[in-house]
Amino acid sequence: MPAASPTVIITSCRDNAGQPDAMTSFDLAWGLAQILTPCGLPIVLVTDGALRATTAASVGQTTVHQARLHTLHPLDRHIEALVEGVLLSAHAPGWIWLPSDTPMMRPLTVSTVAQSLASNPLVHAEHIQQAGIPLGVGAELYSELIQLGGHRDLQRFRARYPALAVPVSDPGVVMSVAGSMRPTPQSHSFPPLRNAGR
Repeated sequence: MPAASPTVIITSCRDNAGQPDAMTSFDLAWGLAQILTPCGLPIVLVTDGALRATTAASVGQTTVHQARLHTLHPLDRHIEALVEGVLLSAHAPGWIWLPSDTPMMRPLTVSTVAQSLASNPLVHAEHIQQAGIPLGVGAELYSELIQLGGHRDLQRFRARYPALAVPVSDPGVVMSVAGSMRPTPQSHSFPPLRNAGR
């Protein structure tokens, strides 16, 4: 990857609907970060849960950030964490988002999305013509990205801007609930962040 590479943002959030608890979610996210190490991309892991005592704030190319999130719906929490990760890496040339509810993801998939992001402001992986994650967003869309107030806003954002679909042979791209385009009932937006500049 070139010196100016997009930042991978992994979001790890509590789920009040019977999904993994905060620590399990963090463990999944941490494992995902380790799997993606061969990509050579900077990684920001944003979590709203407790950190393992053995986990440093920064390990290799991965930076761990413990966030205070305000929304209650788990899908909205992932978007709030995504926005926080973007703000933490505001000078990156782009961002590649992966929520921790991704049960599997190949490093080659993330690298392929990163390469496509170099010439397209919005890209997403696609498996058997199904849109999924990773979602890649270029710096051109920074202002819109940091205004996202929840998962419904993300869906509107993805519908508003034409995205390049990157076909991959990785079924993991369509296994995330947080990263899907499916309707999200009972989500509640948090106030948009308007003071952040690049």
